[in-house]
Amino acid sequence: LIVQIIPGSCFLEIDPEKLTICTQFKQRHYYWTDVRELGTHDIGLFQVVGLRLIPSTLPKYGLKRPAPKGEWDILINNRYDLPNRELVKQLNLVRNSFSPQPPPVARPIPDDDEDDE
Repeated sequence: LIVQIIPGSCFLEIDPEKLTICTQFKQRHYYWTDVRELGTHDIGLFQVVGLRLIPSTLPKYGLKRPAPKGEWDILINNRYDLPNRELVKQLNLVRNSFSPQPPPVARPIPDDDEDDE
């Protein structure tokens, strides 16, 4: 616990490509394109931030299989002076602004002439 008060031992960095989380001087990078969902998770009396990753990217992060339904692949202790729900909201806003949006689904326009027959 003493490590947490040393400057630089714990930080959250957000850029257009990834989310970097540093705890006890160990940095982990999670690329926005690999993150499927962000949310909060209760562990007893504590609430943490959870990441659910796209299954095909799990090996990149040292994970062998997705977390069971209702759980998160990655849990992040929130040490960033924001309530968890607000942190998740802010991370989702950033992720959505940085992540490429999927192209709209093309749907055929019904032909009005078919109704006249």
